[in-house]
Amino acid sequence: MNQDEEVRVPFLLPMLAVFAELELEGDLDKAVSHFVFGLVLIGSILAVLVVALRFVFSCFKRCTSDRVLVIYGLGIKGPGRCIHGRTSFVWPIFQDHQFLDLTPIPIDIKVVEGLSKDGIKAMVVMTCTIGISTETGVVEKAAERLLGLHLGQLRLLGQDIILEEMPAVIASMNFEPMDRNLLLEKSANFIQAKLKEVGLGLININIQRISRTTKDGEVEIGEE
Repeated sequence: MNQDEEVRVPFLLPMLAVFAELELEGDLDKAVSHFVFGLVLIGSILAVLVVALRFVFSCFKRCTSDRVLVIYGLGIKGPGRCIHGRTSFVWPIFQDHQFLDLTPIPIDIKVVEGLSKDGIKAMVVMTCTIGISTETGVVEKAAERLLGLHLGQLRLLGQDIILEEMPAVIASMNFEPMDRNLLLEKSANFIQAKLKEVGLGLININIQRISRTTKDGEVEIGEE
């Protein structure tokens, strides 16, 4: 090694160190960039998965025991598929759903008049409790005819049916002598059959008073 080379070496060392440091800083920046990109990518994938899972779970509709879930749309035959007390999947866009409320509906019938089989003009005071039926073959009728109606509308519908059927019940019976149990049984059978036609069911019926009109006024049958 000559003297010129010995002189140049001390000057080259600092320059090489600077270049090496710059190269290391460049690799470090790339590594940080790659790390940040990886974190963003993983976060984005997780966010998409969470949104997708929430969407899928939102398509599962749970039906409690006091309601009937009615699913209608693509792939559903008839007025709808009726689900009671279970969970079912509803395809978005292609299908939709509504609920039928099973809350019992009390109805007070102040008086219903009718001419009995033996010619007595009888008056009956009664209370009934109705509700949407969960019986197979009947609940589908409720899905077809009652979906979207509120309890007040169902009460009026049930009241109309009771007032329509009770004169026929009275006309089918002899009131002398009076058989209260037979009247109760026939009333339940007539009313229940008519309610089922629209998807309703009779929960309870109670005959409070049975009376007739006489020359002395209204008299309760059995107290004459």
